[in-house]
Amino acid sequence: MNIRRSIAVIGAVAVGMLGLAASSAADTGSRNEHFVALQTSTAQNATSTLIATGPVHARGTDVQISNTKDKFVFPKGTLNILHKAGHSKNAFDKVTCYGTFTETGTYKVTGGTGAYKGAHGHGSYTVKASFVGCSQTSPPDVFMLEINAFGPLAL
Repeated sequence: MNIRRSIAVIGAVAVGMLGLAASSAADTGSRNEHFVALQTSTAQNATSTLIATGPVHARGTDVQISNTKDKFVFPKGTLNILHKAGHSKNAFDKVTCYGTFTETGTYKVTGGTGAYKGAHGHGSYTVKASFVGCSQTSPPDVFMLEINAFGPLAL
């Protein structure tokens, strides 16, 4: 895998991990929700650990459905998430083999299952990824990705 492709893969994984789209509708009866997703694998089908605090207070996983849609899976149900990337930036230092990727965007919760049936909300997210690896034919030696999302959620 060449370095440019590594950065593209990191970008695709980052976007897919917290699939998220803007909503201008006002939520009534909602409280703030905070999602944190963590991942250390660059595999396209890798799942991330997801921590939710707010109306949903649980540990779960993020299942990528497409480049703009994800399903957050928790013990008491799921949340359907749409996302839209805003600004992104990547950098790579050929001397140190260190690269970074950042992105900001918006998301929308469009329903769910189980305890989260009828859930709706929206917010913004940030992605920060770092990797170390100079090989053009293999994944990075080290990869870290963190996504933070925050906004109102009504169940």
